[in-house]
Amino acid sequence: MDSPRIAVFCDNRSLRYHPAHLSFTHLVAAQSDVDVYMTRGRDDYTRTYRLYPFRHFDFRNDSYDYLSRFSVEGIPYDHMVAFDPFGLKLCKCLFPDAQPIYYSCELYNLDDPFYIAAGHESRELPWIESQLLPDTTGLIIQSETRARIFREVHPEYDRSVFILPLVHAGEGQKKRTPYCHQRYKIPEDFRILVHLGLPYKSDKLDEIMLQIQGVKDWCLLIHGERGMAYRDELESLVITNGYERVFFTNEFFDELGEADDILAGADAGYAWLNGQNMINRETAGFSSGRIVNYLKHGLPVLTNGYPDFREAIEQPGCGECIDQHTEIPAALNRIGSNLEVMSQAALDEYEKRYRFEHYRDDLYAFLQNHSPAVSKDQRVHAPLERLALSSLLGRPLKALMSDIEGREIFLWGAGLAGEMMGELLLRYGFTDFAYLDSDQGKVGKQLHDRPIFHPDEKLRGSGNKPFILITSVARHVIGHLLKQKGFKVEHDFHFLYP
Repeated sequence: MDSPRIAVFCDNRSLRYHPAHLSFTHLVAAQSDVDVYMTRGRDDYTRTYRLYPFRHFDFRNDSYDYLSRFSVEGIPYDHMVAFDPFGLKLCKCLFPDAQPIYYSCELYNLDDPFYIAAGHESRELPWIESQLLPDTTGLIIQSETRARIFREVHPEYDRSVFILPLVHAGEGQKKRTPYCHQRYKIPEDFRILVHLGLPYKSDKLDEIMLQIQGVKDWCLLIHGERGMAYRDELESLVITNGYERVFFTNEFFDELGEADDILAGADAGYAWLNGQNMINRETAGFSSGRIVNYLKHGLPVLTNGYPDFREAIEQPGCGECIDQHTEIPAALNRIGSNLEVMSQAALDEYEKRYRFEHYRDDLYAFLQNHSPAVSKDQRVHAPLERLALSSLLGRPLKALMSDIEGREIFLWGAGLAGEMMGELLLRYGFTDFAYLDSDQGKVGKQLHDRPIFHPDEKLRGSGNKPFILITSVARHVIGHLLKQKGFKVEHDFHFLYP
């Protein structure tokens, strides 16, 4: 039996705040063929997605006019999942007949002061959601509290709901190692409170840096790479004030699990939500990527005192919830006095509530029961390999297909860029291409099992012109040469890099 085909739609703006996208996609990819569609993808996120065994389609902006030019006939997937309003918009633009399942990572309400005061782009989010929700077949959301508020915002929404906290796969990990003490030169008698994830001003790390100076036996380890303005500002603050209990990493993690060494070397985790959007920060107790990582590694959590957090952390006894940063010293002392008990409670809570295996069968049943039936006839209509190429080049799908139909396709440049582009094309199922290169040492050889020809061999004569993707560093020279031979930009050749 073929693996189900799943399409996931998202946007980098929500991706950077919500690891639910990557976690969900990574987990379902273990049993499915997954394609990821993203608008305005940044290099760090597209790089992250390309590390995993699913195809990635990246579109350069998210205007309706731009995305509609890539629209595809038919529904080539068994299941479609759209994350937040921009993911829903992307899905409906590319596949107008789609009826996806909606995955809500945030709550959007036009009456929320955050959206009233926000710019046009943010004000658009609640409107997109309300306009496109009727075309969805079900809702995935992260807690009962958020499900209740969602229905208050959209009282007419009558689709089924699946509650899925931000989950991870596999058993909890309780092992403790000296990794952080050794790597970051932290004194052995310090217990480590770690802040995982790139730092933002809303994390209020300057406040905890000050408070932790007076806490015996504890220090703060801030994760993040140099170059981020707030992270560099914090490092300067440490030097200026002579703080002795604050340490920094200098890593960016591409893959799930890369933070395991840091978490195994820490004693507790810090997660403070203080964004402007009140409704979301107060209901994030079961949707924080930081918190789930901490619990999976048996780290007691120090976090906000909102009711949702008290239910997620304080009630099961796996951490401390506070309302003011001045409460940090007393809270850390309580964690230190009950470290072993809280650590085990954190592991127990992860196993009970956040482990993916407990949801997997029910989740797949939900996807199956709330996805419109797709016939094989429909599935073959969508030229996904052409769509992949059009998204890479930023060319409208219909125009690109008109340009390449019935023509040979060559990548001019069999170097590193040509090799990478060929790998992407093959990964996306686009197999009908070969290479051109003027280097006689490469001519006659193969790259990705595709032949390498000398340009003169394929460009002579007045027959049907091939379509050429320029992947050589001499792109402008090659472009000028092609123009002299009567080739037109975009219609006959395209620069991979401007």
